[in-house]
Amino acid sequence: MFNKLRLKLTFINVAIIMALFTVLITGTFMLTNYGVNQGSYHVMSKLSEEIRSGQLTDIPERKRQHPPTIIGMIPPPEPSFFYLKVKDQKIIACSSGITIKDDLIPAFVEKILTLPQTEGKISFVNTDIIYTKTMLSDSETLIVCNDLSRQNELLQSQLYIFLLVGLCCALLSFAASFFMANKAIAPIRKALKNQKNFVSDASHELRTPLTIIQTNLDILKGANSKETIDENTHWIHNIQEETTRMSQLINSLLFLARADAKQQLLSMKKIRIDELIIDTLKSIQLLAEKKSLRLNYSSFTPTTILADEPKIRQVLTIILDNAIRHTDTNGIITTKLTISYDKCIITINDTGEGIAKHHLPKLFDRFYQVDESRHKGGSGLGLSLAKWIIEQHDGSITIDSQLKEGTTVIIKLPLSK
Repeated sequence: MFNKLRLKLTFINVAIIMALFTVLITGTFMLTNYGVNQGSYHVMSKLSEEIRSGQLTDIPERKRQHPPTIIGMIPPPEPSFFYLKVKDQKIIACSSGITIKDDLIPAFVEKILTLPQTEGKISFVNTDIIYTKTMLSDSETLIVCNDLSRQNELLQSQLYIFLLVGLCCALLSFAASFFMANKAIAPIRKALKNQKNFVSDASHELRTPLTIIQTNLDILKGANSKETIDENTHWIHNIQEETTRMSQLINSLLFLARADAKQQLLSMKKIRIDELIIDTLKSIQLLAEKKSLRLNYSSFTPTTILADEPKIRQVLTIILDNAIRHTDTNGIITTKLTISYDKCIITINDTGEGIAKHHLPKLFDRFYQVDESRHKGGSGLGLSLAKWIIEQHDGSITIDSQLKEGTTVIIKLPLSK
């Protein structure tokens, strides 16, 4: 699929570039030809005036003086003007440099005289000639001409050069278009891969609690009918835990889906972040005490920010819950709030197991977990949610960690103006 799309984009780009190049070259060729012809008419008009006034009696063949040309450049055409005076169909005077053979001159003059136009362009013996015709008296006519052979040779040579340049441009544009098509497809390929991984991981995460629930239900179904509920509390508790976990996972998936679709809205208002941190710490106090962990914090400076309070609470809960799950018994979790210029900085540090350096760049990826066995719970979506929420508040979240030395999470949020 991607190969066909890449080739299609490449050929479309090449076609557009070559079409533009063709239009440019055609326009340049036509304008050059038109300019030269108009210049010839202008020169021939001046020559006619000078001949009629007696200032000019001959137009000798001459070469135009011009500086040496650059290698590969074509010199401008040399002038090929000449004139003929005709009286009663007979030539009575002519200039030097006539490019028509002597035996063909009468036929040429006759053809010019039969034309109704006083100026124009004719083809005579495979030669293009521009002419002007002026009546000097009832029987006398002045014909001034310019042989376009040299001009046509120049234009033809230029056309060959343009075609060669066009061929080179086609090859270069194909290579460039192929490269750009690869670049354009890369995000699509990555998005599709991420989508497949997302569906696969989501299926796996949902399948795990469902399997556990099914297993516990099978145990309960096969239990002795004389057993009491108290005797089966363990299995019921397992079902309840996995149901809660699955509900949280589904909510997280829905949150990320709305975020990807730009439908996850924030309700911003001024809040006291110091009070919110303390409330969140108190809400997880019991969970920390179950592992004999100490939540270390002191009173914070009153600080106001513009934020969605439930979402910021969710971020704090995610970070603190991770700290509790990955910190051994009797560990310490320290939370600080500081002010730096126009930002408030929330720092949450634990004395837990820490994270290896190679895991750090991937911690905010969806479904990514350092603990591949997943025996410590979690779906790998928490930090993705936290990052999205903080970035929507124009803030930032970073994680620094060392194995067996604990983990530090730093959240920066703009202060309220």
